[in-house]
Amino acid sequence: MMEKLYPQDDFEKFIIDDENKGLLKNNNKLFSGIRETFSDEIGYYGRDKFCNGVPHGIYFSNRLNDNKISRSIHIYIYGEDRFCFTFSNLDCNISIYNLSYQNDILIDDFYCKNGNKGYNAKFSELFSKDDLDYNKLLVENQDIIDEYFEIQYDIYSIGTFIDVSRDKAQYTKVLNAYLVSMDMQKYLGKTIPDTFMEKFVWQEEQIGKTINEDQLSTDVQFIGGVTVAYHDITQVIVAVITVMNVNSQEIVDQAIYTEDKITMHIPDVFGFNETVWAIKAFEKLTIKPQLIFCDGHGIEHPKNMGLATFLGIQLDIPTIGCAKKRLVGYYKKEDLGDKRADRIELIFDQKVVGKALRTKENTNPIYVSIGHKISLETSVNWVLETTQSTRLPFVLEKAIEIARQQLPEQFRIDFMNDELNQYGIIK
Repeated sequence: MMEKLYPQDDFEKFIIDDENKGLLKNNNKLFSGIRETFSDEIGYYGRDKFCNGVPHGIYFSNRLNDNKISRSIHIYIYGEDRFCFTFSNLDCNISIYNLSYQNDILIDDFYCKNGNKGYNAKFSELFSKDDLDYNKLLVENQDIIDEYFEIQYDIYSIGTFIDVSRDKAQYTKVLNAYLVSMDMQKYLGKTIPDTFMEKFVWQEEQIGKTINEDQLSTDVQFIGGVTVAYHDITQVIVAVITVMNVNSQEIVDQAIYTEDKITMHIPDVFGFNETVWAIKAFEKLTIKPQLIFCDGHGIEHPKNMGLATFLGIQLDIPTIGCAKKRLVGYYKKEDLGDKRADRIELIFDQKVVGKALRTKENTNPIYVSIGHKISLETSVNWVLETTQSTRLPFVLEKAIEIARQQLPEQFRIDFMNDELNQYGIIK
């Protein structure tokens, strides 16, 4: 097993007990930065982030053996596992989505096997903004904390305690608040807003707002292309939007938004992050598009809330997801024809969430999904109309080209091996 370290002096710092022998060190100093671990012999690649020796940020792992893959990406905050998204085809195609505390307090935990979905826990929709006022929640539910303290050494796990409780949803909220607050006190010396959980609550609030019917102008003159590029080692994001005149086929406007010191972001999976950055680029435009193609996913997403859907809802503009790789959509590759315009449905949770669409003959398909205020059929027609000589819509390819110039090194995960990648990462 080989290891490579990328130190970062400007990574977040917090209080830590240097006597803790479990902390990662480099040259006898607590390590802050990215660590890569890999072994071609056993088909393993790992990439994780540390702050003052503590796992804090993205942890990505890739296992490949006999063309069978297992890829997971986690978010660690102050050493605790808060989120995971996994894809594996070891026995069958299965995706797992897990929002939790140390995989013990399950907030939103489900899997999808060959397009069929099953739940282990579904409490995220019950969280409100009020539940994120942890101090208030703990004061009002001190009886739950007292009950936990009384039997914590007699139970197998916190999850077991919640399972036998009188109100699983409330116990989940309170114990999550308690343990996350304790982590903050330990590493920061104070409790601050849980901005990570705030984004998931915002995501739940948007679900159900998607419009899957055509509500776009009959005279679309300007179309847009949006991409958000990210690199975890440099912690930089670049959001680019281009605008094209449909009649002249010329790029008539473009805007770029750049930000650094970005943490806790999983490309494609965290559409709520990418939307904020894309809107900041959009606000710089002089000419506003009437339809936007997004370099990412719409409802073909574990929560049906990819960049295209989030962005469409926030801007109230029709949007289409145009991705080169899938997140959750299932189809049999052998059933898709090789000619331009050949297509096949993508299935998730026993629903059609998009289509695999061949835009160029004998070339990998792209994955089209509804973003907002447009039907799937119309989305496919618009994609075909704008890909006469390109794999992705021309206006979107121009945005991607500009983003590549701004940020040559990028980090994006190909969970299902749809594109050429190294260790599951498209660079």
